[in-house]
Amino acid sequence: MVHPYDNFERLTCQAQVADQRDDYYAFDQTVFFGAKGGQLADRGTINGQEVVDLKWEGERLWHQVQAPLSGTVEMQVDADTRWVNTAVQTVFHLLDSYFERQGIAMTEDHADPANQWFILGTKQVSPAQLEEAERWVNEIIHQVRLVHIGDVSVIPCGTCHVNHTAQLQSFAILGTEKAAGGAPRS
Repeated sequence: MVHPYDNFERLTCQAQVADQRDDYYAFDQTVFFGAKGGQLADRGTINGQEVVDLKWEGERLWHQVQAPLSGTVEMQVDADTRWVNTAVQTVFHLLDSYFERQGIAMTEDHADPANQWFILGTKQVSPAQLEEAERWVNEIIHQVRLVHIGDVSVIPCGTCHVNHTAQLQSFAILGTEKAAGGAPRS
């Protein structure tokens, strides 16, 4: 089965209004991704109107706009937002796989492009370990095509990912600090 987010470069579609509640709409299909699984929500427009909110109810995504919609609509996702959110989410999956192989759990991450960080389930992480993680992720970026992240990671996830890891270009850990409870946050 093809998942609706398997092609993160799909940014437009025509859809039919399927349901409406207040100023939220559900459609027979969508190209939008609402925040879930650590990934931030898409931005974009429906019939030229800004989508001001996206929320999930089960597997149904509701889209909020300010003016009424009916019939067939034109959806357009902002390409830059999708690209950044997708790249960050994919790198976090790669990092999770790297640290899992080291016997270290990645317990939390924050994907906001303005403030990205991750927390590991250990009290000590050396600069050398972070450098090795960075080197490994960059090696994977340049060798493995996505869908399965090679033999590196098979993680069920309903979020968007790059079509192949070379689209990530590079990865860098910019620093580390102590989070609540003393675990390092990088």
